Amino acid sequence: GNFSFTFPSLSLQPDAAAATPSPSPVAGVPAETIGEQDQAADLPPPSKLLSRTQSITDKDDIRTSSEHMATNVLDSFGAALQWRAKTWIKSLAHVLALKEE
Repeated sequence: GNFSFTFPSLSLQPDAAAATPSPSPVAGVPAETIGEQDQAADLPPPSKLLSRTQSITDKDDIRTSSEHMATNVLDSFGAALQWRAKTWIKSLAHVLALKEE
């Protein structure tokens, strides 16, 4: 029979919507672009980036695609933690500046 496996990309990379995974994992968002991503109006929100679907039709690609999903989850989680830390630092700096006035 025909085999088809569809799964979410779980990646924050804008180009991760390719139909078939490449041999190398899709990297996470570099730390230096986290703040820039918030200001980029042309990028979709993270929820749309993470939920884009990919499909494979070869059973041998299941392992590769699961490795991609695992790598993308870790990269996305790391990007979220970095974003949260930057937001917290910015908020703390603002509160401290207000207290100094």
